[in-house]
Amino acid sequence: MKKSLSTLTKAQYTKAKLEWKQLKSPFSMQYINRCVILASQIIFFEEKEKLKQEVKKQDTKRLSKYEAQHNLRLIFTLSGTVSFYSAFPKSSGIANTKLGEAPELTIAKARKLMNKA
Repeated sequence: MKKSLSTLTKAQYTKAKLEWKQLKSPFSMQYINRCVILASQIIFFEEKEKLKQEVKKQDTKRLSKYEAQHNLRLIFTLSGTVSFYSAFPKSSGIANTKLGEAPELTIAKARKLMNKA
């Protein structure tokens, strides 16, 4: 995957960004796998642009998607990691916690964990 990322063009980045915005919940594992690819492309391109502009490198960037109906937040990183977190409103007073990572935890299992909460 690294080789294809290194040749990513601005047009491919723009297309990935558009597709990222169009992917809405509820998610399936197939959608999540697509999000992993898109997030890697978007994050890689943005980090590459920061280096070109000599912007001080910040912490590893990540992208997230929400499933509000299940109180889930999915975090996607450049390395392809998908982490599942609870996503309660701050006003609820309930802390958001990490539930696990894919592939050990699937979206269906994460939803079941949240239904028990």
